[in-house]
Amino acid sequence: MNPLDVRTVMVSHWITATVCVFVVAVLWYQNRQHFAGTSCWVLDFGLQATAAVLVILRGSIPDWMSTVLSNTLVIAGALAGYVGLERFLGKPSRQVHNYILLAVFPLVHSYFAFAQPNLAARNLNLSLALLILCFQCAWLMLRRVPSAMRQMTMGVGHIFVLFSLFSLVRIAVILANPSPDQDFFRSGLYDTLILLAYQVLFILLAYGLTLMVNGRLEEKLKQMSIHDALTGLYNRGFFEEEMTRLDRGRQFPISVIAGDLNHLKETNDREGHAAGDALLKRAAQVLLAAFRAEDVVARIGGDEFAVLLPDTDAPAAEEALRRAKRRLQEHNVAHGGTPISIALGASTAQKGTPLADALKEADARMYEEKRAS
Repeated sequence: MNPLDVRTVMVSHWITATVCVFVVAVLWYQNRQHFAGTSCWVLDFGLQATAAVLVILRGSIPDWMSTVLSNTLVIAGALAGYVGLERFLGKPSRQVHNYILLAVFPLVHSYFAFAQPNLAARNLNLSLALLILCFQCAWLMLRRVPSAMRQMTMGVGHIFVLFSLFSLVRIAVILANPSPDQDFFRSGLYDTLILLAYQVLFILLAYGLTLMVNGRLEEKLKQMSIHDALTGLYNRGFFEEEMTRLDRGRQFPISVIAGDLNHLKETNDREGHAAGDALLKRAAQVLLAAFRAEDVVARIGGDEFAVLLPDTDAPAAEEALRRAKRRLQEHNVAHGGTPISIALGASTAQKGTPLADALKEADARMYEEKRAS
C-alpha cells in the first residue's frame, strides 16, 4: 500500500518545476550576453514543467499526450539541458546518438502504451533514457571539463551522479519486482519515492546552475581586473602586484624586460586608432609567444610593455631578448601590413635588489636602443 498520493506528488513537482523555470529564466536573461547555453537550460526546465502538467491531466486529455508526449518532453528537456551545459563550458560534441535516443524513445513508449500496455516497461524505458543522459551530464561536469574548472562544475556534476543513481535504483526495482498495476496514479511506494527524489534533485539542479554561473562571473570579473582589455596581457596593476610578491620570494635572480612599441603614434595619425589598436594586439601576441608560461608579460602603458622572468640570470635574459627579436622578425616576414618594431631592454635583479630598480634600469636600456635605432 502506498501512503503517498501520486497525483499530489506530481502537482508539487509541477509547482517546484515552475518556480525553477522562473529562476533559470532570470539566470538566462541576466547572463545571455556573457555565456552560451543558458537558453537551453530554460528550455529544459520548461519542458519538464510542461510534462508534469500533461501527466497531471491524465484522464482529461488524450492518452498519447499524457503518456507518450509527456515522457518524450522529459527526455527532450534532459537532452536540451545537456547541450546547454556543453555550450556553457565550451565543450560541444556530436549529438547523433542522443538524437537517435530521442527518436526511438517515443516509439518504444507508444508500443508499451497502446500495442502492449505495460506501465513497468514504460517506466523502465524512461529510467534508462534518463540514466543515459544524466550519466553524460555527470561525465561532462566531472571529467571532460579542464581540471581548473572542476571546482566550479563539481556541484552540478554530483547532482547528475545522484540522478543517475536514482535511475539505476528505479531500473533495479522494476526488474526485480515489476508492478502488475497499469495505473500510474496507483504506483507503488518505491516509484513514488523516486519521483520525490527527482523533485528534490530538480530543485538542487536549479540552485547548482545558479552557483555555477555565479562562479563563472566571478572568474570573469577577476580576469578582467588583472588583464588589459585591448591586448589580453596582464595589466599594470597585476604587474606591480607580482613585482611586490616576487620581491619577497625566493625565485632570484629575476630578470625584467622593458619594451616600447615604435611608431604607434604615427600609425594612429596615418591610419587611425583602429590600426593602432591592431598593431598593439599583434605586438602583444608576438611577445606572449616569445616568453615562457611562467613569465609575466604585461602592458603597463599606452605603448609600453614589461616582462618579469623569475629564476632567470643575465645571460638567460639576453637570450630571451634575442628570442623575442627573432619572433618579431619572423612575424613581420609572415604578415603584411605595418611591421612591428619594439625597442627592448633587460636588467637582472639579485636577492636584495628591488625589482622596481631593475625595471628602471631595463627601461633606461630600452630607451638607449630606441635612440640608437
